Amino acid sequence: MKRVVQSAAAVLALFAAANAQEEPISNPRGMVANFDPANLTPLLAELGVAYEVKQAPNGQTYIAANAAGVEFAIVPAACVGPNGTGCVGAHTYAMYSDAAVNMQTVNAFNQRFVFSSAGVFSDNSGVYVGRYDIADYGIARGNVQSSIASFRSIAAAASAELSGGGQTISTIGYAEDISASLLNEASARATGVETGHASGANLHLKEIRAMPEFVKAFAASGSAAFNKIENVGKQ
Repeated sequence: MKRVVQSAAAVLALFAAANAQEEPISNPRGMVANFDPANLTPLLAELGVAYEVKQAPNGQTYIAANAAGVEFAIVPAACVGPNGTGCVGAHTYAMYSDAAVNMQTVNAFNQRFVFSSAGVFSDNSGVYVGRYDIADYGIARGNVQSSIASFRSIAAAASAELSGGGQTISTIGYAEDISASLLNEASARATGVETGHASGANLHLKEIRAMPEFVKAFAASGSAAFNKIENVGKQ
């Protein structure tokens, strides 16, 4: 019981640190048209988030960012404009290295944090936590700030809770376990092959399902930034 209380206290401390000194962004009700890097990077700069615009192995542009020591990436998705522009969806994720986490631990985390998704790599080299945002008709600048702040809090909680899980559960549900149809669809997108038009909820559903694919590709690229799992329950 003592360990549970200590762990909970540590998580609360991490939440507090993640949200400390959060200054309101200017013009919070002003609208951002979409999640294109050209629209997001000025907001990140105003929020004091260190960032760099990069390209994924499949050519997808993404933003590598660091906020309060948390490394994460924003990957524009559901792009309806030419040349990967007009992106009305965005994957945001953080990855952690050296994590001995089983699926029971991950499932428990997912049940507690329903607006995010956690997964592990099949070689147990790491774990990721991600979420998906939508801006079909634009999104308020203040909502972008709130989304980043809340994700930072979730990432801080992941560092505390996804630790020391052991290897007691069968290896199911890994990030690499993607259906053949999804892989084919992803390959078609990467090579510019038309895969059919989707709109609204269907467009975003496809992107949400593709989250493990994004994470796998970034992890395999060798250039992705990993955070460190901290087992706050250990003495």
